[in-house]
Amino acid sequence: MKRTAFIIITLLAGTVTMAQENEAPLMDRSGVMELSRIIAVLLVVLFIAAFIITLIRQFLEYRVKNKMIERGVPESVVTQFLKPSAQNDSKYAPIKWFTTLAGIGVGLSLVNMTRPIGIHSLAIMSFSIAASFLAYFLFVRRAEKSEK
Repeated sequence: MKRTAFIIITLLAGTVTMAQENEAPLMDRSGVMELSRIIAVLLVVLFIAAFIITLIRQFLEYRVKNKMIERGVPESVVTQFLKPSAQNDSKYAPIKWFTTLAGIGVGLSLVNMTRPIGIHSLAIMSFSIAASFLAYFLFVRRAEKSEK
């Protein structure tokens, strides 16, 4: 949750820095281009940081595994200890993507029907994506109840 809020605030910071007397900021081509550049730079930084974090995690897991083997811990315990955590979310990943993309599609359709594009468009997109995550949450909760 904190990561999502941080990403949203960071993305909106670019629009705040360009706060000028423009009544339709999303119709202004230079503002949209500047926002797309900001998003592109943030995505590149995100990918580089994720790559570095993955490398560090693999290196540290390798060191821990070697130290455990050196100290005589049975290999079955070592592999079980360092086994990647199987998240319950992984089996529902396609449904999560479906609900998210369906919510984005519904939001874009509603934005298209309520022209001109403005601040209300962002609200429509936010609510439609939130509704899609709510639908996913309800689906997972119902599926977990039926499994028990």
